[in-house]
Amino acid sequence: MTELRQEDVMSTRGDRCRAGLSAGLAIAALALLMASATACGGSAATPANGGSTPHASPSVAAAAPERLVGSDSVAVTQKAIDTYSAAWDAGSVAQLGPLYARDVVFDCHATGVHVDGRAAFLKLMGEVCAMTTSARTLASHADPGWGVLELRQDVAEGSMQILQLVETRGGKIVRLANYYQPIESQLSPLRSANPLRSAPGPADTPAAAEAAALAYAAALQAKDAAAVAALSAPTIAFVDTASRTVGSGPGDVQRHYAEIFRTPADLAFTHPRYVVGRGWAAVIWTAGSQSNGASGSGVTMLEMRSGKIRRETLYYNSSNVPF
Repeated sequence: MTELRQEDVMSTRGDRCRAGLSAGLAIAALALLMASATACGGSAATPANGGSTPHASPSVAAAAPERLVGSDSVAVTQKAIDTYSAAWDAGSVAQLGPLYARDVVFDCHATGVHVDGRAAFLKLMGEVCAMTTSARTLASHADPGWGVLELRQDVAEGSMQILQLVETRGGKIVRLANYYQPIESQLSPLRSANPLRSAPGPADTPAAAEAAALAYAAALQAKDAAAVAALSAPTIAFVDTASRTVGSGPGDVQRHYAEIFRTPADLAFTHPRYVVGRGWAAVIWTAGSQSNGASGSGVTMLEMRSGKIRRETLYYNSSNVPF
């Protein structure tokens, strides 16, 4: 979705880090620098069935999320991701520029930063690189038109691990979406279960992953903890990075989702979207409540083997969601 093009605005990173500037304030400052920055995370979620019972089962059509589909082949997407990863690791805005599409869109679902267009995004990336002391790609996965990356970014005050969804078109990056959990206003590493690294089983085709994504989205919208747990393998590894909850079986999954779904009564999960690959799916969702006015988005990474979810990792900003 983002297409990177040259705008030679590279500056050295370490020398411009401010020791007295907290990481949280640094990100806030970046948002202020962007004249076009607006709150991201989607529009306020309106509970679709606030009066329904938690286990009311929506139709597949009602629950079906939007599938986000890029237009490139796996090879083209992988090449774009590899080039992007190298430029990111080098902290070079000059190298990043040619990678972005002119109409690139960027959303950070932890800070609320939204950017439209290459020039504005490169300006933001210049600021990010200026305060970054170290950056590296931890893992990546490419599918037709889509990629999912884990990135680590270090600044003077701390570090964070980012899950990033990337869409490509014509070999250019046309969209980036960042997810991470800020803890105590600092840039802190996510307690992740190393997503994207489970080898899929023979049955886990993209179609099987899509079926799992649809079933998960339907269970989420129905607020049915038992239905979520039913998708799990007996040996599932489960991590909620925001609450630092770790589980190791369907029972843990069901208990955790039952707690999430418990309050507020009008909690609703809306606007689900997803991307899928061979043996994995990323489901993006918005959680909202009319009663408390809260609304926030998140992403759930699912890894499948032999038709069951073997690893499940939730990323969201706990200060925004209503649960």
